[in-house]
Amino acid sequence: MKKFILKIAKANLFVLIIVLFSSCTTSSIFTSIGDNISAPNGMAVDSDNNRLYLINSNSTVLYKWDEGSIQVLDITNPAAPSLLNTAQTISFGGQVILDSTTKLLYTTSRYSTDSADNEDQMLRMNYDEGSTEYLNVAPAATRKNPYGIACCYPDDRMWIATEDNALQYIDKTSMSGGTINLKQPLSTGSLQNHAEVSYIVLNDTLAYVPRIKNGLLIVNLDEADDASKNAVDYFISDITTPEGIAFDGTYTYVIGYEEIDSKWKSMLFILDLSTLVPVFDNETTQVLDKNDSSILVAQIEVGATPQNVLIDNNYAFVTCSRDDRVDVIDIAARTVIANITVQDEPFGMAMRYDAGGTATHLYVGNVSSNTISIIDIPGFTVVGTYPQ
Repeated sequence: MKKFILKIAKANLFVLIIVLFSSCTTSSIFTSIGDNISAPNGMAVDSDNNRLYLINSNSTVLYKWDEGSIQVLDITNPAAPSLLNTAQTISFGGQVILDSTTKLLYTTSRYSTDSADNEDQMLRMNYDEGSTEYLNVAPAATRKNPYGIACCYPDDRMWIATEDNALQYIDKTSMSGGTINLKQPLSTGSLQNHAEVSYIVLNDTLAYVPRIKNGLLIVNLDEADDASKNAVDYFISDITTPEGIAFDGTYTYVIGYEEIDSKWKSMLFILDLSTLVPVFDNETTQVLDKNDSSILVAQIEVGATPQNVLIDNNYAFVTCSRDDRVDVIDIAARTVIANITVQDEPFGMAMRYDAGGTATHLYVGNVSSNTISIIDIPGFTVVGTYPQ
């Protein structure tokens, strides 16, 4: 009997589940993932070439527990995707980004056979359909439990949020890099007791990084290469259980919770972080309150168990996994204007644009139903489901 430790992502809470398999029965219990969808997580759209890239995390273990995949879908007909190719990978994939210049896709994986493992992986896949290297996948080592990924500052550098109290950076050319320690002394006189992170978004030389249990870290990326520096400049302490994050060039949007009238409410916080400029040679991290520091612009109640937020010009889209819906927020009015029912446990999203740069369709990955819901923009209605 062999023991495996699986890291399961459910509503973005990582749970260790011990699964016992005998070597002679594993293959008879689980089939290969093949071309199937399983717990679709990250996704990205190449609108110029009508392609949707889908990360199948297989975190619900419908298929062989160590298998995941990256799928390439043709979205020439945006409401009716068709499968072009599948590249098999390891399971528990995370967010994904595309480098349109090099035609390389980057994603994270939390797959591990042992809970004591201190390393996981970033995967790089060639998505140039005219290349002999098309669909080739190469790994690079990361710290434990990577999920969110962002690019690029400097131009060659990827940034990865990990649950190992660190930001990982990997230079695309060398596929190697280093880390920023996020557990730094605070201006209150204490040391952060944890700094596990799952999401990241970049604003020039700064990274905005939600801390899994509470708070938002603001990290000075220009100090990444000097381990003697405290690169964590600010800590906004009063955002409870933050999840997805987005930045539109002006405001930062963070999913979290707020206690109102003795009840915890799901919120989309809109923050103005423009006054929080990089600090150099600081010995401590400045602790701030979003209200007292005039950082909070607005907070908008959304559906149950919100996960990710995507910003497109006038609207913010939030996946609400427990309610099986996507909430649409009018950013100017700062109010929810639509609740779009999708399938079971919506999580990741990606937007398709027309040649003029106008959003036309939102793709939503439903983790528990193993489907993609396709939403018309600006009609805010579901016009298709993949697979049909």
